[in-house]
Amino acid sequence: MNFRDDSSNRINYDSDGSINDNFHRPYEPLKGLRVLDVGCGGGVLSESLANLGADVVAIDPSVSIVEKAQDISTSSNNHRCNGRVEYFGGTSVEDLVIKCKDNDDNGFDVVCVLEVIEHVSSENQQGLLKAASSLLRISDKNEHKDGDEGGGIMFVSTINRTPKSFAMTILGAECIMRYLPVGTHDWNKYLSPDEVSGMVKDFGMDVVDVSGMTLRPPFFNEMNWRLQADDTDVNWIGAYSFSSCNN
Repeated sequence: MNFRDDSSNRINYDSDGSINDNFHRPYEPLKGLRVLDVGCGGGVLSESLANLGADVVAIDPSVSIVEKAQDISTSSNNHRCNGRVEYFGGTSVEDLVIKCKDNDDNGFDVVCVLEVIEHVSSENQQGLLKAASSLLRISDKNEHKDGDEGGGIMFVSTINRTPKSFAMTILGAECIMRYLPVGTHDWNKYLSPDEVSGMVKDFGMDVVDVSGMTLRPPFFNEMNWRLQADDTDVNWIGAYSFSSCNN
């Protein structure tokens, strides 16, 4: 599994998930996958994943934010998402772990912890990742098909703790441009790819891939992001799975 940004193979699709061509065929590469969105906020990621065919469970500690996400989802009349996203407000990862154990849940194919961990206290960051990883589907290695490592994948995105990230995300985005309220981020809670790798290795996970995420110019109005493997100075994303010996 590799992150890549191959513009020659880019597929443009409409907001309802249809390929933007004359036939408007549904584009559902995630069909059949069960995905958990941790810290779903307004549901942007959850709805996008559902548009691509996934069945999504979206959780957030905030009840009010999830209620707004549900209202937006309902009012959008996006029939592609109907029944594909289950929202749970006032729910932490730890709450969901208990609920899944009580219900003998088989786990998720994908767990997304995107732009969340930098808002968690430093002493609880590893615990959050461990709890999230425990919700992944773990398959028996004897059941693996050729080319299939089995088990689920956890995606983590956050901000690296570098001088460049301080200048861009705090001085630039908060203090100068005011894209975000001042105090939204705490630079001391930012984590490097190596730090997250060390955290997840403590409970048996391996790094599958890591890539930086950078903005394409111009940097105003719409923000167009791209994956850039050699630049993890600010925003970055990693994929992690349990070691094959643990399956």
